[in-house]
Order: sequence, then C-alpha cells, then structure tokens
Amino acid sequence: MTLPVYEVLSDEVGHSGDGDLLKAYGGAIALGGTGITVTVNFVATPDGVIALNGSAKAVSFGDPADRLLMGMLRASADALLVGASTLRQDSRHQWVPWSAFPDAKEQLLALRQESGRAATPPPLVVVTASGDLPADHPALVAPETDVVIVTTAKGARALPSTPSRVRVHTVVGDTVAMPELIAAVHSEAGAATILCEGGPHLFGQLLDARLVDELFLTIAPQLSGHDGTTPRPSLVEGVAFDVDGTPRLRLRSVRRAASHLFLRYAVDEARRAALTT
Repeated sequence: MTLPVYEVLSDEVGHSGDGDLLKAYGGAIALGGTGITVTVNFVATPDGVIALNGSAKAVSFGDPADRLLMGMLRASADALLVGASTLRQDSRHQWVPWSAFPDAKEQLLALRQESGRAATPPPLVVVTASGDLPADHPALVAPETDVVIVTTAKGARALPSTPSRVRVHTVVGDTVAMPELIAAVHSEAGAATILCEGGPHLFGQLLDARLVDELFLTIAPQLSGHDGTTPRPSLVEGVAFDVDGTPRLRLRSVRRAASHLFLRYAVDEARRAALTT
C-alpha cells in the first residue's frame, strides 16, 4: 500500500506520535481539547462549492490525500455527526474511518488506539427533525458501528424500522436546537470530541450557535461556478452573518498534496471564549 504524502507548508500543532499515517501527514491530528469540542470537515472548490451532482467526491476527484485525512479525522474522534441530507446523498456509505481509505484499515485502527480510544469505530449520530431517512440505507439497516438518531417526537414516529444497534434520542419541540443536539451526542455516544461531516445547513446552524471549534477544509483544484439553476451548495447554507457577527477563522496549518490544499482553522476563538466566561 502506498500512502499519500503531505507537504507541510505551516503547522502550529506540531508532531506527536509515530506510525505510518502520522509520518505521511507530517504532524499530529490532535483533535479535542477542554470539554466538548466540535470539529467540521469539508472539501470545497476555491469558489466555495462542496458538492457537484450531490457528490463531494466529484469536488475532490476522490483524491487519496483527502480520503486519508477523512479517515484519520474519523479515527481521532469520539463520534461522527451528520445531517439527514448527507446520509441520503451517500446511499451506500458507512461512516467508519476505513470506509474513507480501506487500504489503511489497520493503520487507522492503530491511530485510533494510540489516541486512547476504543478499538471499535466511533458511533455515528444522525440528526433529522422530520425523521425522513431512507429505510434501506446500510448505515441504518446493517450499521458497522453504533448509531444514534437525534430527532423530534414527530420525527421519531416517521422513522423506518431499524436494528437494535440504532438508538433514537427524542428532543422536545418541533426542531432540534444545536445546543441540545451536541448535548445529546455527548450523553448518548459518550463523546467529548465530535467530528461533523455536514451538510452545509447543519454547519451553518452550528456556526450560528457558536458551537464549532475547528474547521478542516480541503481546497480542490477546480472551479464550479453558479448559474442560478444548477444546484451548487456552498460551504455554509441557511444562515447569513452580518459584518459584526461573522465567525472569524485563524489558520492553524497548511498542507499540500499535488494541487490539493489542506487547511486547518480555529473558529471564532474570541467569541467562544466570551461565551464561556
């Protein structure tokens, strides 16, 4: 197996740990921190599009370095969080670390254990207010990890039948508020370090609630454009921040593999610090 190698252009995180994956990455992943943390991972074009024809792979070209980073982030998290639209759009996917890069399954498992986590894959948490989930999705019918569905009482009644490995957490009200969602992930999945893989509406809601700590953003070398008729979802949807309220980013690391860029940002540090003091 040949691993992609990342050229490190800048990195404040530094290096910790050994193993083939971290040597290829050229540093530490080191997710988490004090208390519950939320990290978000996306791939986008330079003009901000995150899916073409409903596919993120069409944006990234299925780039091995992007896929491996996805696997390493999953291996380093306590739980994965996705919105219902993300689950529906990837109709065959299992959200476990090695599904992103199957040839590195043993190395991803070792990375997970080196970070002090269980040998099992992190639980998957799916949020849906309506309960509109595909009854035949493999992540719900034959999941490779524990699954928690966070939904409303109305949504719970609409959910398809699922095996015992899938649990349902019902919130009060007609919507799933973001603080309640993160609290549910923590209580149901035992998660302090949460990795969110979208979609853009969920990311927007988490940003609006000031609950995002870090963003891993892969910039793919293509331009998509917008014509007003072809769906071109952007990185953040469903919310528009005013000038004084826009979340600010601080660059933590930059890597390159061929023409793909891999950016790591801290999100809105000053504002989040103010909220917790």
